[in-house]
Amino acid sequence: MTDQKINDLLLEIHENDTHKIKSIYDFKQNNNEFRAYQNLILFKMHKELDLVIKVTGGSVALSEKGLRISENGGWIKHLESEKEKQEFEFEKSRIDFDLAKKTLKEFPKTKWYARIGLIIAVVLALKELYTLSM
Repeated sequence: MTDQKINDLLLEIHENDTHKIKSIYDFKQNNNEFRAYQNLILFKMHKELDLVIKVTGGSVALSEKGLRISENGGWIKHLESEKEKQEFEFEKSRIDFDLAKKTLKEFPKTKWYARIGLIIAVVLALKELYTLSM
């Protein structure tokens, strides 16, 4: 529910030219609703999420982050894209881990193949030197 309210407020601030936040008189003497509104804007959106900047005269302006989120589809779409990004990063790290595990499993075999190849190369070089010297 809070995410939807944040999305709606971002849209309202983005579309409003004056960027004035509502006063206590707009809530028809419902102080609890006004406090929730004020907490959402001033504490959550300003301090925690850094979506708005306080301006004098009871106004707010969108920060760069808030403007970018508002122009790219809103808060809910931003949360969805962040979730997709986290899932992608998790899948990528899981695949990297599996590849590293397989590489470490194959490493001893590769070392033995290299040693055998070195021995064969030395033997063939000695054979060529022997045939040249005769």
